Amino acid sequence: MHSQRTVTTYYDQLAPDYDENRFGNSYGQYLDAQERKILRAWLPEASYPDNLDLGCGTGRLLDFAGHGLDASAPMIGEARKKYPEKDLIVGDATTPPFGAARFANVYSFHLLMHLDADKVAAIFRAAHQYLLPNGLMIVDLPSAQRRRLVNYRASNWHGAFGASPQEVRQLLGDDWELVAYVGIGFFPVHRIPVRWRPTLRKLDDWLCRSPLRHLSSYLVYILRKQ
Repeated sequence: MHSQRTVTTYYDQLAPDYDENRFGNSYGQYLDAQERKILRAWLPEASYPDNLDLGCGTGRLLDFAGHGLDASAPMIGEARKKYPEKDLIVGDATTPPFGAARFANVYSFHLLMHLDADKVAAIFRAAHQYLLPNGLMIVDLPSAQRRRLVNYRASNWHGAFGASPQEVRQLLGDDWELVAYVGIGFFPVHRIPVRWRPTLRKLDDWLCRSPLRHLSSYLVYILRKQ
């Protein structure tokens, strides 16, 4: 089992060039557009100052939150360059330095997939404490059904943890209501010619909300604190 330090060190080294390498291309922009569409649909604009971006990295999605936390100090350093006015903290998502009932909503993208089931469950428990009553938690995980379909085998810790909606419900216990889930990346975007991607995204968005959504590359879960 990998350590938290392994993950953090990896992202420490990527921080200076992460934005350009990960989201400065049409593949990254495709996923970014789908993720933003989900956040706009579920998070009232009035809540943005009171929201937490958990695992905020270099701040790509911090326009939906007034607060951010990440385990990588260099990543937080990049985020502070973009958002010097926001409350950005270096810390561990499983034991964050927050008081109870502090945030309206919390969202986290591209974090849980690098952890294991025990750490994911610990993050859900922690979030339940610092969210206000009826607050939402929005998180993504690779789809276990999609991975079985394509015979995916993880080579290391990076993105290795996936789950089905049923498995996510087991991790949540009685603390959360699973309000909805939608897909990200129904099509294998990296295999589609760049010139076709903008046209196909509308169909991709529709499939990611259809009864076939569980076969998307990632599933985004909307959870409500109970």
